[in-house]
Amino acid sequence: MEECKDGWERLSGLVSNLSISLLALLLFLLIAAYFMANALGNAQITVPVQGKEVKVNFPPIYLPLDFWMLKNAVLALFVAVILGLPVPVISERIKGIKVGLSVIQTGLFAYALYSIVESILNFIAMFS
Repeated sequence: MEECKDGWERLSGLVSNLSISLLALLLFLLIAAYFMANALGNAQITVPVQGKEVKVNFPPIYLPLDFWMLKNAVLALFVAVILGLPVPVISERIKGIKVGLSVIQTGLFAYALYSIVESILNFIAMFS
């Protein structure tokens, strides 16, 4: 079945698959950030040590994540997936629309990938 697709359809399918995978990575990153900032920040944990109760207070945690950029990355990935849906059914007579959709989809994916990589690098820089 794969040999029936032209290059633009294969590109669109590849970008859609990568976009869905990046959405899962982004969801993991956001859940980890939420857990670190809200669950651990200002937390007070009581730990028994040699029969005595010891209270451990965690300080507030600041995460250098640009949530506005991550929100835009999520939107760009969703739009990239949605734009890829009609590409296989577009006729060869209007190939310009197929090419245009594939190029826009690839651009949105590149923007989202850049945003996610920059957020991860900022996140890692916090610990070094």
